[in-house]
Amino acid sequence: MNHPNIAILLAAYNGGRYLTEQVESILAQSYPDFTLHLFDDASSDNTPKLCQALAAKDPRIQSHRNPVNLGIIANISQALEQVKADIYLLADQDDIWEPHKLSHLLKLLKPKEIIMAFSDLALIDAQGQEIGPSFWASQGIDPDWGTQPEVLALRATVTGCAMAFKKRLLEIALPIPSQASMHDQWLAFFAAYLSQVTYSKQPLVRYRQHGGNLIGALEGPKAQREKRYQDFVGYSQFHKKKWSDFLAVKEQLQLYAQRLSEQGHEIPSYLQRDLDFYHALVERQWLKGLKLAMFGQHKTGHSFFRTWLTAFTFPLLYFFVLKRNSKA
Repeated sequence: MNHPNIAILLAAYNGGRYLTEQVESILAQSYPDFTLHLFDDASSDNTPKLCQALAAKDPRIQSHRNPVNLGIIANISQALEQVKADIYLLADQDDIWEPHKLSHLLKLLKPKEIIMAFSDLALIDAQGQEIGPSFWASQGIDPDWGTQPEVLALRATVTGCAMAFKKRLLEIALPIPSQASMHDQWLAFFAAYLSQVTYSKQPLVRYRQHGGNLIGALEGPKAQREKRYQDFVGYSQFHKKKWSDFLAVKEQLQLYAQRLSEQGHEIPSYLQRDLDFYHALVERQWLKGLKLAMFGQHKTGHSFFRTWLTAFTFPLLYFFVLKRNSKA
């Protein structure tokens, strides 16, 4: 693949505030041979006009507009189906790319066995000032997790705007189900399942944190969990939310298994183990869940036993941990 056809897909929705700065950073890449596709998802602000204006200034830009709002997953899935290329990159509407991002990821993708490459991200505020040198460090992410399908089945560790991948990934990954937890976890899982994934520890994206997309990147995982539950007014509300989280994991695992079966692949043992455990958890089959949990340590350092214990001791967790912290 001496001169691959490279497509950068930018999904936009009401992104007029930062869109121009992001597009300019992409156009300034040291590797200039690519096409940038702007997919506006029926925005109600000036984004559609801005996309058209940007496309008129540079022949490498193509502007697309959805007649109705599809949502981020469907917008990206449709864009990947519509655009034909050898290598794909995804772009958020409000970030800034480092000038060497594209060339660096292309080098990582050169080996035939590598199907996806990704990088770390630096954190910036709404004004573009750096507020954190490493997204991975802020989230406690080990980049090796992004190369392991048994981890990616349960945890999103590869960020969409920091990945590049080859077209053969799409043979199994498309279409992305609307029920998928997020498009980047879906793509990363199947990439690691199919072939080899690699990464760069260099932050190749300046990942903007602001009121419209704030994900709590500067908070650790523990603080994020406490924040999610601190406003619950009663045990039943807390219980319902936690149970819906477990059910969502089970449904995500079922989607992976269904797609693999449809494509004629066997269900890997780690995926079947995960399915069995979360099925037992959701169905309150405590003894079966405990037996599975005793052998369920996976590579993120999180154990199924801890998950089982959390589910089994909901009342204690709520009254003696969350309520105590809320009174402190």
